[in-house]
Amino acid sequence: PRNLRTIMEELQPGLILRCFSFVVATVAQLWLYVQHAGFLCLLRFFKFVYGTFTPHGYPSPEMRAMETIVRISRARGRYTLTKFRAAVAQYRVMFCRFEPEYQVHLHALGVPCLYQITAPEPNPRTMIYMHGGGFCAGTPQAYAGMVAPFAARARCNVLAVQYRLAPEFPLPSAVLDAVQAYKWLIEVKKVDPHSICFFGDSAGGALCLLTLLHLSNSTTLPQPAGAVLLSPYVDLTTSTQSWKRNRGKDFILEPRIIDAALQSARKVAQGHPEDYSPYYFDVDKFKGLAPLYITASKGEPLVDEVEVVVGKCKEAGVEVVLELKDFMPHVYPSFYHFCPEAAESMDLIVDWLNGVLDHRVNM
Repeated sequence: PRNLRTIMEELQPGLILRCFSFVVATVAQLWLYVQHAGFLCLLRFFKFVYGTFTPHGYPSPEMRAMETIVRISRARGRYTLTKFRAAVAQYRVMFCRFEPEYQVHLHALGVPCLYQITAPEPNPRTMIYMHGGGFCAGTPQAYAGMVAPFAARARCNVLAVQYRLAPEFPLPSAVLDAVQAYKWLIEVKKVDPHSICFFGDSAGGALCLLTLLHLSNSTTLPQPAGAVLLSPYVDLTTSTQSWKRNRGKDFILEPRIIDAALQSARKVAQGHPEDYSPYYFDVDKFKGLAPLYITASKGEPLVDEVEVVVGKCKEAGVEVVLELKDFMPHVYPSFYHFCPEAAESMDLIVDWLNGVLDHRVNM
C-alpha cells in the first residue's frame, strides 16, 4: 500500500494550500466567536450589577455596562498607530454574530470593496458604507456586523468601501476611492442613484460628507438619495471647545485617542487639515447636497464641530436632521444590539432612510 508521503506528493500543492487556509480560517472564526461570547457574558454581568445596585436613570444599565467593558479592555500606554489599528479591528468581536451570510470581495473600478447581501429581494437598494477609524485604521470586515442590520431594515445591500488609509495614503485618496465606488455602481452596474444612500461613522461619516461635496463641486455625477453620518469627524484640527470641554467624558474617544488624533491630523491631510475639514468650508460649498441625517452626543468631543456643519448645511438649503442626545458616547447608534438608547436611534435612522429612498425613487 502507498504510504502517506507518496499520497502527499501526488496531491496538487494548491489543494494542500487551500486545505491549510481553510483550517486557519475556521480556527480564526471559532476564536472570534469565543471572544464574542466572552464579551456578551461580561455585558450581562455588568448590566446586572448596574441594574441592581445603582439608581435607574439615563444612561441605561446596558450603556454603563458597555462603558465599563470598553474602558477595562483598552490597551495600556500611549496609542501608536499599530495599537490604534488593533483596537479598531476589535470592533468585529462585538458585531461578528450579526454579519450577513453572503459576503463577496470585489473591485469597483480598482477600489477593493466588500459587498454584503442583506436584502434578498428582486430590486434592493444599495447602501455605500464608509467605516470609521480616523482615516488611518479600520476595514469593512471589522464593521460588517454593525452596518448590516441597518441596511437590512432599509431594504439595502451594502457596498463597503475599503478606501486607502493614511498615513500611507493621505487624503484625498479616501475621497477618490469613495467616488470611484459610487461611479462603478451608477455607470457600470447601472444602479439608479436615487436608490443609493451613503452611511458612515466618525471619520467614515466625514468621508461621506467629503464625497458628497466632491460630487457636487468637482464631478457631473448626481447626488445619492441621502446620507447618514454618525458623529462625523468634520474638523481634523480638533480646534473646537468641545474637544477640551468633553475630554475624558466619552469612553470611546478617550484622552489617549484624542492625543493620537491631534498628532496624526497633519499626516492624514498632507499637512493641511483645514482643506479636508467641512467645519471650515464656506456655506456655498454645501449647496445642492443630498438630504442628511446626522447624530451626535452632547458629551462627545466632536459635538461643537457637528453643530457648526449642520448650521452651514441648513443655511445652504440642505435638508438635514440632527439627532443630539445627552450622556451618550461617540457613534452611539452602533450599539443598538446592546443598549436601548441606541436601539431607539436605530429606529429613527431606518425610518428616515426608508423615507428618503422611497421618496427619491418615486420622484
